[in-house]
Amino acid sequence: MNASGRTGTRAGRLAVRLVAPVSLVLFVAVTVVCNIATNAAAPARTTSVATAIGAALASSATAAIDPAKVVAVAECSNCHAREFTAWENTPHHGSYKKLRDGKEIAEKLGVKKTYRRTGLCVQCHATLMNVEDKVKAVSGVSCQSCHGAAADWLNVHNSYGDAGSADAETDEQRNQRHKVADAAGMTRKDRIYLIAANCLGCHTVPQEELVNKGGHTAGSEFELVAWSQGMVRHNYFQKDANAPATPERLRILYVVGRTVDLEMSLRGLAKATADGAYKTSMQARVAAAKGEVDKIVAAGGDAVKGIAGAIGDIKDDMAPDQVGDIPDKVAAAVKSFAEKNDGGNLASIDALLPTPDKYKGTAQP
Repeated sequence: MNASGRTGTRAGRLAVRLVAPVSLVLFVAVTVVCNIATNAAAPARTTSVATAIGAALASSATAAIDPAKVVAVAECSNCHAREFTAWENTPHHGSYKKLRDGKEIAEKLGVKKTYRRTGLCVQCHATLMNVEDKVKAVSGVSCQSCHGAAADWLNVHNSYGDAGSADAETDEQRNQRHKVADAAGMTRKDRIYLIAANCLGCHTVPQEELVNKGGHTAGSEFELVAWSQGMVRHNYFQKDANAPATPERLRILYVVGRTVDLEMSLRGLAKATADGAYKTSMQARVAAAKGEVDKIVAAGGDAVKGIAGAIGDIKDDMAPDQVGDIPDKVAAAVKSFAEKNDGGNLASIDALLPTPDKYKGTAQP
């Protein structure tokens, strides 16, 4: 029996299918808010504390993660069987297969048939892992796409020491375990800024040539609450069912998601080098995101005053060369907000949040 309350039989079969010929890619831009459970039965693994990925995400829409540190999916699903089943029923699971529909885009970009194995496309549609000294794309957007390549933190995030279990941990023990896992590259569910940046690093499609020359859609109408609380929700850890987020967490998700959308849209706009669909779309995205954050600022009061100060220099129809360091200021403000607020003082923004009927799909029970 695993930590999610189900046996790992199915995951064991998956391991046979995946470990030898398969790999998991890590690109840092997906749309899922996950819950990590325990893995006491995981094989022994040398664990080192690596540099956290936060700084890289603050300066780049995506941050490449070493495929050599990506582990087989069975390492996750052995303890997270219910989460795995929920993932199988999402578009993330099939995002790699969707690349078959990208042949026309690849041809416009002059990319040959290897586009489904290497290059730009797999960064946001697949999971890569080293297999027999080769990097291969093997599945769609998966666990480590959001939570980080697990080799360095797999046996850290569930190491309860003298406590023996998550239930028996003291707050001090839990905080220390989280600190070590964070430093080793894990993006836990409570690191909401990093999760939002992962999602929007892909969902803003910050690639000018891909849009202008390849004809790729210029971003998704992504909103973190609606997209994380529908079919991709898998909040099972220490719970009997797939629990919805609390009102307080929904508020934090909403503020962070909207503000990171603005940040990433600004970063995308700054990359524009020519007139065309990409530049026009990024300008429109910045304007739309700014409008949503303005509503939060108007309703949120002192709780969001740092964000209010960071967005003051954003202009209508801003040119790429006018963006400057505004995204960095926005990032600093929203990270500070996420660290200091628990959502309890933000009931005033509840009217802005999407209602469950607006969520993307239905969560698994």
